Amino acid sequence: MNKFYIILPLLLALLVYNLNPSVPNGLEEKWKYQILMIFLKIVGSVGKFIGMFESGDDKLHNTLIGMNSVASFVSELYATDHFGPGVITSEADFNGTKVYIYQPPVTSDQLLSGFVYFRGGGLLYGNSKSFEGIAKKIAFRVNTVVINVELQPPETHNPADPVVPVGVVNHSSQPLTPDELCLLSRGLKFCPVPLKLEKLSLQQDLDAFFRRLRLCEYFSGDGADISYDPDTFDQKFKDKSTWTPPTGRDPHLESFIHAVQKEIDEFVPCKFVKDILTRGERKALAKLKQRSDLVIKPEDKGPAFVVQDRSDYIETASEELSNKNVYLESERDLTRDTQGHVREVVQSMLAAGEIDEKVAKYLTPSDTKTSRFYTLPKTHKAADAEGRLKTRPVISGSGSPIERLSEFVDFFINPAMQNLDSYIRDTKHVLNIIKEINDSGPLPQGTMMFTIDVKSMYPSMPRSLGVEAVKRALEERETKIPSTENILRCLDICLRENNFEFNGRHFTQIHGTSIGPKMAPGYACLGMGLFEEELKSKLHPNHRVGNYTNTNYNKFPGPVNQAFGAVKWFMSHAEEYGVDPNRIAVGGDSAGGYLSTVISHLVHDDKSIPNLKLQILIYPWLQCLDFHMPSYQKYAADFGINTGFVNRQSMAIICSFHAWGITNLRLIQKLIENKHVSPSFRKSALYRKTFGHDLLPAAYRDNSYFKGASLPDDGDEDFWDESKEIFLDPRFTPQLRKNMTGLPTAYVMTVGYDSLRDEGYLYVQQLKRAGVNVTWAHYERGWHGIHWTKAGFTFRLQEKVHDDFLMFVRNNL
Repeated sequence: MNKFYIILPLLLALLVYNLNPSVPNGLEEKWKYQILMIFLKIVGSVGKFIGMFESGDDKLHNTLIGMNSVASFVSELYATDHFGPGVITSEADFNGTKVYIYQPPVTSDQLLSGFVYFRGGGLLYGNSKSFEGIAKKIAFRVNTVVINVELQPPETHNPADPVVPVGVVNHSSQPLTPDELCLLSRGLKFCPVPLKLEKLSLQQDLDAFFRRLRLCEYFSGDGADISYDPDTFDQKFKDKSTWTPPTGRDPHLESFIHAVQKEIDEFVPCKFVKDILTRGERKALAKLKQRSDLVIKPEDKGPAFVVQDRSDYIETASEELSNKNVYLESERDLTRDTQGHVREVVQSMLAAGEIDEKVAKYLTPSDTKTSRFYTLPKTHKAADAEGRLKTRPVISGSGSPIERLSEFVDFFINPAMQNLDSYIRDTKHVLNIIKEINDSGPLPQGTMMFTIDVKSMYPSMPRSLGVEAVKRALEERETKIPSTENILRCLDICLRENNFEFNGRHFTQIHGTSIGPKMAPGYACLGMGLFEEELKSKLHPNHRVGNYTNTNYNKFPGPVNQAFGAVKWFMSHAEEYGVDPNRIAVGGDSAGGYLSTVISHLVHDDKSIPNLKLQILIYPWLQCLDFHMPSYQKYAADFGINTGFVNRQSMAIICSFHAWGITNLRLIQKLIENKHVSPSFRKSALYRKTFGHDLLPAAYRDNSYFKGASLPDDGDEDFWDESKEIFLDPRFTPQLRKNMTGLPTAYVMTVGYDSLRDEGYLYVQQLKRAGVNVTWAHYERGWHGIHWTKAGFTFRLQEKVHDDFLMFVRNNL
């Protein structure tokens, strides 16, 4: 099979020989590289073709989706077992980040070293499985535990993709049987078929169905649900009628009803009903219903079931309720008191002629009960230090004294919520808004879109802000019936008398509003609307505030935060994986080298964890300030304009995505021409001592390709003022870190045919000046990508590159 994969690129190369790329003569094994580049051109072309069928309007984003699809497919073709025979592979979650773990085949009673690997690909292309070969090789050759981190890629979800099946998260101390797992994995909406026909229940359902048919015929469409109308709210808030129209009005309808009833009466149920549950699942259903030691809840913001120990569930909920700023425990059940207060305000509206007897009766049911408190587990967030899940508190007011009063308040405030400038109904709505913005013409230069996220918005909403917002909305009604004063009295009861019970104890929520009451969304959103008005008054008049979040790209500092979170979590739990926390290295190639550099800085500064042992930087990408370094000019001379792995255009695209999460031709051109940085900064001492071309060896400024600094004096000062906070952040440009002293021992590899050669060399010199123990390995005939590429055959220099850095890791880790 492997021979086929060796021949395939050769055949493709012959078919597309006219696509022969420009390749410099000094490159190691030039003919192999030439075939590889043709193969990658084919991958790129197929990726673009696939991208044409993506639904988005962003052609570049669609192309990335297509190319990543092809890359993932190709990576599956090449077996990686021979890189690390016997290496054990598993998956895990480190602080919300997916990782692949590679355990060496040699067992030991002592703790091993650890190596956290970050892949290349510019934070855009491929995935961690594409780099499985090098991860296995490190684990096997160094006898170390390798953690291959899967960072969040660009958003590639297509709404037409099949829905992921519902899962089961067992967070209890008891294992679930296969039958229990299969039963729960059927999902929240699954309904088992009853094995016995209940004739009484069936007839009740039929009678209700026949009544609805006769009502539709009687009212001929006039019985539709009442939408907001200040003059007709009394039609909405009344107890459901049990009246049924007289029979015989429509002979056709009556014939249909008679035929259905006759068929049901004559129906003889099968002796044996085919159960859609297996016998084991049916037993599991009965067993789970009897388990008092478990709590099974749907996950928050997800379709899965979460199984928890009841003791843990109660402990977590009780800890939530211990927050005295939000909840107040009472000695008794206050439900009857609330019921009396609801009756008082309803009678006042009735006496004032604002509501009629039917509405008053509806709002004051006699058979009320106490609200119930429960929590939904947040499986999408990391557990706490003790392994307990974070939860979302919910107060179910079904049947409580304030349930219908909350519905009544919502009827009057919901329209105001929908009139907010920031109101967004759903995803389709936000897409239409963006389309309107795009259709209105180009936005002013420097325009930025942003969102605001409020932590625990409902319980955090100050009541003074929320009530004031509701009051303003009610005062804007044309018909103020019921009066604003009385609706605010109803709201006050819903907020202040939100009493509930949990585990035999009684509480009242004293801050914000709870998740559960019908008026809560409108109340919280109106409060946010008032806050947004105050915010907009301090912004430029063209700024628009919205409350919908959708990040298409994992832009800065997202990848840095995600990577550091995973590394810190691993270092804090290293011994659980058989790893000595004092013998951990980070490393990666290209963009992975960038992340490894920044992570080594952040770990050094975090005194809660030990310093890293090593940082392994393979032709690292370290800066976006100068796209005309001598190595960039050499790369263009060697390979041609906009060709090769790391040409000026591709690096500008990667930089744009990482910095802003967007790209366009004008922005790319600004980066390519080096006009994104102000001339004043380029002339500064900081820039000259960090990126000055005179810091490079004379051999790196060969006149055959080096045509000068290419640093224009007409840089965009306004653009720089808006963007410099990103570029000057050492997490974005690690070479701007003020103090390199104390950083871990470094191994920095550079190659001759690479636009990133010079920034790697300059960083080596910075580390040396700071007294860091650094080894610089330079391969003049090497090219960017040689570390990971595996196209069915090997490069001699690739083997040497791997041998050298693996020996360094083995000797120093």
